Amino acid sequence: TYPHELSGGQQQRVALARALAMQPDLILLDEPFSNLDVRIKARVIEQMRGILQEAGTTTILVTHDINEAFHLAGRIGVMRSGALVQEGPPAQLYHHPANEYVADFLGTANSLGTKELHTILPGTLDIPDDTFILRPEEFEIEPAETRNHEPANGEVAASTFLGPFRELVVKLADGSDHSTVRVRTASKNAPPPGKPVRLSLKPEALERLRSSRA
Repeated sequence: TYPHELSGGQQQRVALARALAMQPDLILLDEPFSNLDVRIKARVIEQMRGILQEAGTTTILVTHDINEAFHLAGRIGVMRSGALVQEGPPAQLYHHPANEYVADFLGTANSLGTKELHTILPGTLDIPDDTFILRPEEFEIEPAETRNHEPANGEVAASTFLGPFRELVVKLADGSDHSTVRVRTASKNAPPPGKPVRLSLKPEALERLRSSRA
């Protein structure tokens, strides 16, 4: 069997083996998984990560697929118009993006001002007048009646099924027609559209907001 007769995933493995056989100091992978079927991409990425870690060879991966970068990279650099916008460990860029461009590039993000945050956290947080980036999974959401009769601070406007999760669009009760938050929660028992809800922040997100005052 010749390499060109193999499947796409097998061809990628052969190409990597050929490159490593030369014992290079650096390997460049330019969109290596772009032609792979979604079903086998995750498996090939996992196998290539193991091979590269065992070889200990410094590798630069160029990709537009952030999931590939999250699976393979120890550090990520986000480029825009040929310039490096932010660089660092994946978790740092995801939770502490330098700006909204980086935040959106790395996944769904909510850009909230002080007014929206005070709707979610009334009177509980002294935060500066600024814009804050919060991920959908950093919110807690419950039907309003389960929170000790506390008033609702939002209403579910839309719901998208994502397998084990649902991504909800919640309209905030701040008097604005445009204030919405995207919230990711478990599919089971997720509140349906039209349901009044009570939003709050998970402790780690709340702590990050507190630290922003420094």
